[in-house]
Amino acid sequence: MPQRVYYKVTDTECGLYKKTSEFLAMEEELRKTQHEAVKARVPKFTTFLGERDFNRIIRYKGFVFDNVDDIDTKVWTTKLVDGKMCSTPNKRTKAGKAMDQFLREFKRTTCWDVDRLLNIEKLSINGSFYPADLFKHNDTIYLLIDTQRRKMFEENNPDAVEIAYGEMEKAINDYTAE
Repeated sequence: MPQRVYYKVTDTECGLYKKTSEFLAMEEELRKTQHEAVKARVPKFTTFLGERDFNRIIRYKGFVFDNVDDIDTKVWTTKLVDGKMCSTPNKRTKAGKAMDQFLREFKRTTCWDVDRLLNIEKLSINGSFYPADLFKHNDTIYLLIDTQRRKMFEENNPDAVEIAYGEMEKAINDYTAE
């Protein structure tokens, strides 16, 4: 059964802190670029449906529009999803295929990019596992690593300090509350 180990990096001068901060800033810029482009091309929407999978940046898949009457059926196909009328690109039309392509064309990062960043990509994992994850909150980098990768991670990243679940849970709650 896979388990996670939690770490933090507080030394802002160490290499691990600098490269993870740059990576997270680049991801935030990619999210912002994607969101602005979608807002400019897609008519007003209330919310969106997305998928993440092994991607770290959500891919827009469908939208719940403010005004259902203004939906162009050449671009969108609409059906009831979780009690909301959700519109996804109509892949049977040229305009719908173009919209689907537009929504897929944005650059993304994956969990494998995080593995390369943390120098743990050369370890093969069998069975179930948690992909490595990281986030920054209050000038601290927090990392979540699968126990199968713990040894390699600690060898390659001596600046990371292991923390208890309670401290990580508090950091996650504070981060998501913002």
